Amino acid sequence: MSIRRNSINNTTVIINKKRAERPVELKSKKKKEEKVQYEKECPFCIGNEYRTPAVIYDTKEPYHVRVSENKYPIVKEKSMDNNEVFGNHYVVIEGKNHSDNMYEFTKEQMREIIKAYKNTVYKLYENEDIKYVQIFKNCGKDSGASLKHPHSQIVGINIVPDEISREIKGTKKYYEENKECFYCSRLKKEVQYKKRIIHMGKYFTAFCPYDSTYQYKVTIMKNKHQSNFGLDELEMMELGEIITLILKKLNNISYNCSYNMCFHFLKEENEFYHFYVDIIPRLNPMGGFEIGTGIMINTVDPEVAAEIFRNIQL
Repeated sequence: MSIRRNSINNTTVIINKKRAERPVELKSKKKKEEKVQYEKECPFCIGNEYRTPAVIYDTKEPYHVRVSENKYPIVKEKSMDNNEVFGNHYVVIEGKNHSDNMYEFTKEQMREIIKAYKNTVYKLYENEDIKYVQIFKNCGKDSGASLKHPHSQIVGINIVPDEISREIKGTKKYYEENKECFYCSRLKKEVQYKKRIIHMGKYFTAFCPYDSTYQYKVTIMKNKHQSNFGLDELEMMELGEIITLILKKLNNISYNCSYNMCFHFLKEENEFYHFYVDIIPRLNPMGGFEIGTGIMINTVDPEVAAEIFRNIQL
């Protein structure tokens, strides 16, 4: 057992492999599902466009990546009755086939999805009221997803969320004290240590973080320092390839595993923050201890998790 801390956001995780040996009676069994291209009740399937709000971005054939307003938004636009917390909430419909999984997408499809992200982020930041934009994907019932059709979401909001604010404050402080970006420093250490590295590309590196708060958590970090979403075509292509690589391997570890994916970046380029993507498998629900204390329990060493990822042959 070991305790690992993140000095930037003050999180604590206990790595305890013994907890994985507990008897589990309530574990659900996942069955292979039949592939369905069209579902008549799905608002995201081609032919059901009338069930979604206005589309603001559409690649058309052959990728069918669309961005529309969310019918059930987390935040609503600013108005006389809504001027404290406001913003915009969009859905990125990632393709036309109802039962597709992101790990099955081609690198070209992934490039178009990430391009849609970038376009929407830039559109949101045209509004000076928007202070923070989050891109996230909920996949599977244990992730909080409500619809099966492959999609992700983008929220622009007029406040900087507390957790992000703490991270920004921590990275600023680290830079002032060390004259180096915290994440650049972390990536250098991970590359030197090697044991937590899963994949190294020209533009991005995927690894299991030292202080992983979830089993098999993966961070995909830009090799070159960058704070905003200003990715070029080649970077978008490689990022998409690495995301699908990780998701394919994760599917080998746990078939149809639920997961969340979150993109981290800021509006403006700076010296202290760094672009990265987190993929968080939802293999075990949080228990009372985690909820009550804020201390996470991880039953798989990040070093072991990375080795398992590396050893999976696709």
